[in-house]
Amino acid sequence: MIGLALHNAALRSRDGWRVEPLSLTLEAGRPVLLVGPNGAGKSSLLRLLLGREPRAAGRVTVGGFDVAKLTPLQRAAHLSWLPQHSDAVEPMRAVEWVAAARFRFGEPASIAERQARALLTASGLDHLAERQTDELSGGEIQRLRIASLHAQEAAWWCLDEPTNHLDPSARGAVTGQLAAACEPGRGLIVATHDLALLHAFPHARIIGLREGHVAFDQPCSSPSLGPDLSELYQTRVREQAVDGQRWYYFAGDL
Repeated sequence: MIGLALHNAALRSRDGWRVEPLSLTLEAGRPVLLVGPNGAGKSSLLRLLLGREPRAAGRVTVGGFDVAKLTPLQRAAHLSWLPQHSDAVEPMRAVEWVAAARFRFGEPASIAERQARALLTASGLDHLAERQTDELSGGEIQRLRIASLHAQEAAWWCLDEPTNHLDPSARGAVTGQLAAACEPGRGLIVATHDLALLHAFPHARIIGLREGHVAFDQPCSSPSLGPDLSELYQTRVREQAVDGQRWYYFAGDL
């Protein structure tokens, strides 16, 4: 399994630490959910892990290699990213868009498209293959983005608020797609405000962030998770057992 680790790594802005110096080892095969209020540092921590910004201190390694020293193709083999705010989607057939995520393999377009079709079928999205991307709903686009992560075949997936701005049906479909992606040997890191995601990943590691530092780091099964979430968000987080699973939600949501 390919490990991902921070070694006293940090990000700064002119106003101070965006991510304070942090040492952390993440294990492939166990999902990691980053939670915390706006400005807590969730997106910044993802960008630090991905090597998308110059570090202020320390280093980040994936599979023992310094992320900052990898070539773009090497980095694409190890790390994939689904940002919270993506660029406007260029109109093209959905199958072409997913096939483009296989750029790192340098394979003929016909092979990439054949792989993309197989992935769309496996994801239950084969009906979208010939549709133009600018004709799709937000939920359909998000599901295609996750199919593109499959197509890239990177060891680690890093997703920033993947269920944000989706209606309940689309959010459920995306959540199910992510839960199904938790295969042995794959790393999955999700930054989220959506506490409903927690029930989909009962074996996840939950890392709570506040102002660029780790407030807590515990398994989803921890009995103290509810109170710790309430403290983190400074609002009451309720916990309820449904069909043997623990659900968390903000008190004001009901």
